[in-house]
This record gives sequence, structure tokens and C-alpha cells, in this order.
Amino acid sequence: MALSLAESWAARRALIPLLHLLIGHVLHDSPSSRSAAYPLQSLPDGHRFALLLRDVGQSLPRHGFPVIEVEADALLLRDALYAFLLDHSDATADSAKGGERYPLPPRTADELRIASLVDSVVEILPDYGFPAMRSVVDHTRLAGALHGFLYQPKETL
Repeated sequence: MALSLAESWAARRALIPLLHLLIGHVLHDSPSSRSAAYPLQSLPDGHRFALLLRDVGQSLPRHGFPVIEVEADALLLRDALYAFLLDHSDATADSAKGGERYPLPPRTADELRIASLVDSVVEILPDYGFPAMRSVVDHTRLAGALHGFLYQPKETL
């Protein structure tokens, strides 16, 4: 059964995030064989989480996403990062209402922007005392947490 050109292209585009993660991990000493560093038992002491949150928020526009300008959007991002770092899936329950700009409507063409955003977050985590991410599991969980912050689930539309 032959796929149409559009179906073939859509199938290839769906693989881009996975390929990006796999290529990135091969280039970094095969982190897929390493154990996951996350979730953490607790956050580092001090204001490191707040600084991490600020830097992740500031990196959103560099990857083509809207600027966080209101507290409700900042709280959504905080909940997503908190849920990733500590594996508190219920941390996002209170933020399901949404902020001013986030979550965005679902879009399928943003996989590369999400992958580059994940790479940026991975690079800055150690700057604030968080463990370096070297496993595919950690990358996948972070991508899922950021995707959950960025986009509404399709079923809520």
C-alpha cells in the first residue's frame, strides 16, 4: 500500500523529535546507556530553582514561543518544571486552567522548536546545581513536561 506524498512527508516529520533525541545522545557519549538523574528527591537549597525558571522563561522567545508576561503563564511553567524535576505529576493539576498566552493550541510543526528548547534547558540545568542530563529517559520526560506546558491537549479543544 503506497502512501501519498503528503502522508509520507507527515510520517517523516513525526519521526523528527525522536531522531533529534537519538542523534543528540549518540553525540554525547551514548547517554542512553546511563541511568536517569531525574526525578530528584528534593530541590537544591536556595534560589536556584527560581533562577532556572527565569532562564527557561527567557529562552522561550529565542525558540519562537511567546514571551511570558503575566504571572499565570509563569506559574504554568513553574509547575511543569517542578513536575519534571520532582516527578510530581499532580503539580500541574491546579494550573490546568491556563494563563494568558499558555498553553498554546496544539501544533504539529513545532517538534524542532521543542527539541531545541529541551537542548537549551539541558545545557543550563548544571549551571544552577541540578544534575546533568545524560539519559534518554530524562530528555524524554523533560520534553513531555515542556510540551505539556506549551500546548493544550487536543481533546480540550
